[in-house]
Amino acid sequence: MEIKIGDIVEYRGQHCRVMSQSSSVRGYGRPQFEIRCHDFREHIYPEQVTLIESVNLPEFMIGDRVCVDNVPEFERRHEYGFWVTEMDDYIGNDYQVTKYEYNSKFGPIVELGGDWWFYTWHLILIGDYDII
Repeated sequence: MEIKIGDIVEYRGQHCRVMSQSSSVRGYGRPQFEIRCHDFREHIYPEQVTLIESVNLPEFMIGDRVCVDNVPEFERRHEYGFWVTEMDDYIGNDYQVTKYEYNSKFGPIVELGGDWWFYTWHLILIGDYDII
């Protein structure tokens, strides 16, 4: 099975998240992935890891209401990353999707409330329910 951004893989005995994909290395035609594990991050080739969980990457539309799910600390590390400390306050709260795009490095991402961009696997769609 093909490894993609968002998947959980095993590397050096740890379960790690595939956080981003680099362009193919010049002349080799093989992409590398950045993985984040509990105590390290690494750039790897797909054949260096074992797929543990293939994550379903949800698609959202502009205007959708979503809740930012709990994001593990090791995925929020701030060095060279997608996450900034101001985004911590979004966890557990509901926001409207203001933009949606596929980024060649980070995969599908959405902008919430016109402020910050989030990976789609960190979000839960909130349905339109009527209270009776």
